[in-house]
Amino acid sequence: MKFNKSYLLVGNLRRVLPILLIFLFGGVYAANPAYSTTTVKVGIYQDFPLVFANSSGNAEGVYIDVLEYIADKEDWSLEYVACKWADCLAQVEDGDIDILTAIAYSKERAQKYDFNEETFFPNWGQVYSAQNAT
Repeated sequence: MKFNKSYLLVGNLRRVLPILLIFLFGGVYAANPAYSTTTVKVGIYQDFPLVFANSSGNAEGVYIDVLEYIADKEDWSLEYVACKWADCLAQVEDGDIDILTAIAYSKERAQKYDFNEETFFPNWGQVYSAQNAT
C-alpha cells in the first residue's frame, strides 16, 4: 500500500491544528493589551443637556449616553474627568484626556484635534433684541 505523504501531514494537522491554534491565539489574546479593555478618559464640563456632571458628580447627558453605548460595544472602560471648558481643551491637547464632546469645528482646531466625520448633535443659538433696537 502506497501512502501519500501530504495526506498524512494534512491528516495529522487536522488533529493537531485546532490545539495549536488555541494555544497560539489564546496566548496572544491573553498577552496582548490591545485585546483587553481599553480605558478612555472623557472630559466632562457643564453643557446641559449635552454633557454635564449631575448633583452627585456623575457624568450625564446625550453624549454620555452615546459614549456608554459605544464603550459597551468596543469593550472600553470610560473614565470621566471633570474640568472647566478651557481646562478640558488644554487636557485634550496635552493628551491627559482622550475625548471631549461638543467641540465646535474650526480649521484651526482641526489641525490639533481629530473630529468625527458626521455631526452628531448640531449646536444652535438664538439672538433676542428689543423691537425698537437698530
